[in-house]
Amino acid sequence: MFADFSQHVYQLIWIVTTQLLLIRISGCLNSRVIFLKLRNRKLNYVAHIHLAHVSKTSLLGNFMGDFVKGQAYRSLPDELSRGVQLHRKIDTFTDQHSSVLRLKRNFPDNIRRMSGVVLDIYFDHLLCRYWEKYSENSLEQVLDRFYQELEHSTTQLSGRYSQVKQGLLEHRWLVTYQNLENCLEIFFNIEKRLSRQVSFAEQSYQYLLANQADIEEHFLSFYPELVGYTHSITHSNV
Repeated sequence: MFADFSQHVYQLIWIVTTQLLLIRISGCLNSRVIFLKLRNRKLNYVAHIHLAHVSKTSLLGNFMGDFVKGQAYRSLPDELSRGVQLHRKIDTFTDQHSSVLRLKRNFPDNIRRMSGVVLDIYFDHLLCRYWEKYSENSLEQVLDRFYQELEHSTTQLSGRYSQVKQGLLEHRWLVTYQNLENCLEIFFNIEKRLSRQVSFAEQSYQYLLANQADIEEHFLSFYPELVGYTHSITHSNV
């Protein structure tokens, strides 16, 4: 199990730091650019899979939303294309929601720029923790269905998709979000890969622990609205 989680952490680190490597190569490395890239990198895989499940849309298509850029979704099969478009609308709704904006503002000044990364990971943890409130099927059943769709898909995408796909199929690490301690491990490894230019892991984890009740209250209020929004746009065509 430790080896599986280590692979999970590596995959998340690789996702977050791919853009960092490209910036280094271009000679434009600076902390502001790093933070902007991190802010736009979404890490809430479990939420997108769950929302696809409850809205009866493609689990794989919604997952692919993190890997399909610009208008490239137009070349995908219809089911996957709709999933990518739904993914983008979910991200926009989330980023603009008053509860999410307030939670980000409440982070201490020196780690606020990492609040989006931290909340993405922590929200997936909370979703796993309260899974039975939002799904009649177990977390394991839904993830198994996702892994089956991923394994049987022949769709090829450019960039990091193939590596993430391989890691997911080999280690099936999404279930590790159930354990809060794993969030801290992820934070530390992201921090390490950023060459300690961003020191946020321990402080973010302690902030989450100290503010659990408030964050959970916001999540439990926000997430049903997100589910309702997802249903509304899928029923009216994405």
